[in-house]
Amino acid sequence: HGGNVFSVEDIDIAMMLKRSGKPIIPLVNKIDTIGEVTLDDKDLIYAIREEYQTLSAKNKTYVKNYYTVFIPAMQALQSLIDAQEAARVQALIDTIPGMGEITLEKEADIRAIEKEYLALTKAQKALVDATHLETALATIKALRQEKINYLISLIAGLGEITLEDEPAIEEARALFDWLTLEERGQVDFVTLNAAETALKKL
Repeated sequence: HGGNVFSVEDIDIAMMLKRSGKPIIPLVNKIDTIGEVTLDDKDLIYAIREEYQTLSAKNKTYVKNYYTVFIPAMQALQSLIDAQEAARVQALIDTIPGMGEITLEKEADIRAIEKEYLALTKAQKALVDATHLETALATIKALRQEKINYLISLIAGLGEITLEDEPAIEEARALFDWLTLEERGQVDFVTLNAAETALKKL
């Protein structure tokens, strides 16, 4: 009775492998090769996950180290990816103070950084200090509102239309077209449109 070096579980797995033909043991061994996780392990970990997903529900139960070794490795990798992405976006945000005074000419650059920040996951955003970005966006919003207020007063100042109003009407139209759809809701488009129509008749 001392010659049996296989446990019941080993025999069970051997029988199962014969029946299924699935490479369970190589997958188990592959998982066991995962040591301290680095970003270089990304391809290996993703490959293991894909391989595991192809198994039947029953065969998955034979991959004993999936939850004890692989899942913690997957979580560790995700934490590293989160930290890397957060650091990349943080570096972009940290360029904002060096831009000097925030003006509307810099809006495109600020929006590009905002786009990168918004693309982060909730976990990644939690690792980023977005204060400089938020301050810059608030400044941009205030500057745009100044333009909107100017446009509102420009349209309100249009009385009976004469040829002398042409520059003001053209300026108003250019400003209106520059606004976002949401911002246009603040503006009296009906009056602007009527002024353009009246100008064409002159």
